[in-house]
Amino acid sequence: MILLAGIAVPIYGNLQNNSRVNEVSSVFTQAIRIAQQEAISGVNNANHGVKIFSDRLVVYQGASYAARLASLDRSFAADGSIVISDSIQNNEINFSRGLGLPNATGTITISGQ
Repeated sequence: MILLAGIAVPIYGNLQNNSRVNEVSSVFTQAIRIAQQEAISGVNNANHGVKIFSDRLVVYQGASYAARLASLDRSFAADGSIVISDSIQNNEINFSRGLGLPNATGTITISGQ
């Protein structure tokens, strides 16, 4: 019995970690799609985008994160055991108003510790 308990704890920990990574991945995918759809719809007649940080993703309105209207920011945080990294220039994707075309492409990696 002790051997089984010793095996169950690491397996449970891995399942829990995978579940958190999958949840954050789904939320971030949805947030990126929201930004793109708002740009396509021309919400407030503006571009929309996402800024990627190591612990969160921010959906913003504006031509860039630096030129955004900060009062409209929506932040999607990952818990402390999740690490986010990306290969996207300036860690930012901005979608063009009307067409929703991204100004950058790359990979976002979400992993658990």
